[in-house]
Amino acid sequence: THLLGARLQNVLTCLYLIFNEGYNSSHHTLLIREDLVEEALRLGNLLLQRPATRQPVTLALMALMCFQAARLYTRVDNDGSLLLLKDQDRGRWDTALINQGARFLTEASTGDELSSYHLEAAIAFEHCIACTFEATNWKKILLCYEQLMMVRADEVVLLNRCIALAQVSSVEVALTELLKVANGSKLSQYYLFYATLGDWYTQLGDARAALNNFKQALELTHSAKEKEFLQQKIESLC
Repeated sequence: THLLGARLQNVLTCLYLIFNEGYNSSHHTLLIREDLVEEALRLGNLLLQRPATRQPVTLALMALMCFQAARLYTRVDNDGSLLLLKDQDRGRWDTALINQGARFLTEASTGDELSSYHLEAAIAFEHCIACTFEATNWKKILLCYEQLMMVRADEVVLLNRCIALAQVSSVEVALTELLKVANGSKLSQYYLFYATLGDWYTQLGDARAALNNFKQALELTHSAKEKEFLQQKIESLC
């Protein structure tokens, strides 16, 4: 049982990485790799067909992938350019995938395990059920990120917690917190850290700081579509 659990965790990590590369490709001219997303879902469904691997953690990861895949094609516009969550057409989200993910998440709730996949799926679920970006239950999402930090406090979690904090509190509060947690972390190597700072400084009216951070983000990403998106941000400030 111990060996199976360890092997299952390794398999799930691989599926998670495959899905993420498909969902937000880092070394490809396209932002989305549908082939990788579909393969991760296919392999995950195979795991669910066997009782030994149909575990809460597997179900939680499948729920997360369903929720994320549900809005896959609204992440870009007709020209293939990146669209932020707040700008996506929620009417085009795949309700069948969202409902499937909700069923997986409900089943994943059995037992006493609370993995990072459970918490990430819960966050994705809140985004999926919100009628608008503004109507999102940001307080619940922030709470999930607080819990996630106790399970897996990597740079992505640190950043996303602060993004949720900006919605619950204010950009000023979140900016102070983000700059504090960035010290000693790997956030300085993460392009979304600088892209977020760029957005926040833009909102605060500090065009120079916004421009510097967008330029830093541009240097760190390998994605052609993300570079195009950031270049538009830079040009809007010049």
